[in-house]
Amino acid sequence: MKKGTEVWPDYDKQGNWFLHLRKERGKFTWQEIRDALTEYEEDYYLLAADCIDHGEPQFAEEEQGDHLIAYRMRDFMQ
Repeated sequence: MKKGTEVWPDYDKQGNWFLHLRKERGKFTWQEIRDALTEYEEDYYLLAADCIDHGEPQFAEEEQGDHLIAYRMRDFMQ
């Protein structure tokens, strides 16, 4: 995994397991996403991205980096 990239597990409000992917600076490429997920746990994932305009960020640091969440596909194919 590239330096400045973090991956950690969490649960949503409905109790579904997912992974956070955070990049400290810049935006993720598809290859970086695949590499990070593969390194954490080889599986099939569904990605979720926040594509809603929330207005201007309060702090300049919020504009840096990227954040995605990835759900295991098998959890939705039951």
